[in-house]
Amino acid sequence: MYSFLLSQDVEALTQQLESFKEITEGKIGNYETTINGAILKDWIDIKDTLDKEQHARSRDIVQEIVENIKKFTEENRKYPCG
Repeated sequence: MYSFLLSQDVEALTQQLESFKEITEGKIGNYETTINGAILKDWIDIKDTLDKEQHARSRDIVQEIVENIKKFTEENRKYPCG
């Protein structure tokens, strides 16, 4: 008789543990989703920042080239060849 009660207790405990395991895995899955979303957002923000900085750098380089061409052209007008 006692073995029957013990068997029922083991089954009930096993079911409770399985239920706890499923709930815990669900919570962990939600945390992973949140963390992965935050990581993705960080990467997107970093990429956007780098793109903007590179665009500004490129624009500055083009501006410098234009200014140097103007200076070169002015200098050539002062001292024409031939």
